[in-house]
Amino acid sequence: MSNCTFAFNSAPTGSGVFAITGGLLMRNSIIAYGIGGGAAGILTGTITLSCCDIYGNEGGDWTGSIAGQLGVDGNICEDPIFCDAPVDDFCLQPESPCAPFSPPNEGCDLIGAHGVGCSGISSAEDPSELLVPRTVALGPGIPNPTAGRTSVTYTIPRSSRMTLGIFDVSGRLVHSLVDGWREAGTHTIEWSGDTHTGGRARPGVYLFRLQMADAAMSRRIAVLR
Repeated sequence: MSNCTFAFNSAPTGSGVFAITGGLLMRNSIIAYGIGGGAAGILTGTITLSCCDIYGNEGGDWTGSIAGQLGVDGNICEDPIFCDAPVDDFCLQPESPCAPFSPPNEGCDLIGAHGVGCSGISSAEDPSELLVPRTVALGPGIPNPTAGRTSVTYTIPRSSRMTLGIFDVSGRLVHSLVDGWREAGTHTIEWSGDTHTGGRARPGVYLFRLQMADAAMSRRIAVLR
């Protein structure tokens, strides 16, 4: 496998890649934000990686069948810095460590399936603000990852009806935090880790999603247990 991007996939074993038997060679590929098992696994045989970025997978990154390969042959564990993953834009921002011949993988060409460039935004801009008025802002969850409570700060430029909720990566609403009229300004709200049914959110990757009539923003949050 060469120049592949596996992101936000879910499987109990090998959330990014899993082979039954034999040998698997991966080059210049990304496995990120998998839900469930470790990033890669094989039942019998070996997986050999070079110039790969394995990062943010719930069940572990450089573990199991690929343990010991981090730092070898250009392999890294760094945020790939996608342009806007919540809307399936897996191109890379210019400062991504997966960009060709970039630190800390100066010896590797492009890592992943998509090149560098984010629909006209510059590297100084936040990719989560694509198609969103600059006066609307949604901060990251703090802490992130979280094993319990986390808070998020948002700013709206005018009094308006809006929603802010927690969604899983398939787009299902997990918990509603705001649904109604809010005054202009900056607000902070806390999520306790509960679902709308009163249970606890399962470990995995979720999205804070703010929605107004003419603006929408998302931020990732990882829940641990």
